[in-house]
Amino acid sequence: MNNPVTRTHKALVFGASGQDGAYLAQALLHSGSEVVGAFRSEALPDNFRLLGIDDRVQRLAVDIADGRKVHDAIAAIRPTHVYNLASQSSVAYSFEHPAETFEGIATGTIHLLEAIRQTDPGIRLFNAGSGEIFGDTG
Repeated sequence: MNNPVTRTHKALVFGASGQDGAYLAQALLHSGSEVVGAFRSEALPDNFRLLGIDDRVQRLAVDIADGRKVHDAIAAIRPTHVYNLASQSSVAYSFEHPAETFEGIATGTIHLLEAIRQTDPGIRLFNAGSGEIFGDTG
């Protein structure tokens, strides 16, 4: 019998510096995954320090709105899973800068999908969204 080679769960988390991204990174580490956090800057997120995972998450400076950098990151890291929690966290800022907000959310998601398609269609993608996109549903 041939034993299939199992690939280590390697997660690339966009939006890892936010609250949910940091908790996701912590949970993935706890489950034995290798975690790479993608951020808009190379600054160490306070959430990582607070959760005690600052020395266990690899960091990568890449803006999800930059398609070439997203593709290069996925091609270099070769994750098994990509988690997209990147978004504009300030509602006020999102209303003041709607084009930039759209760029980060919609176009960023397209960049991820395209990079995965070109690199390895077997990569699993989790794309977080908000119920706010549906407006007032009563």
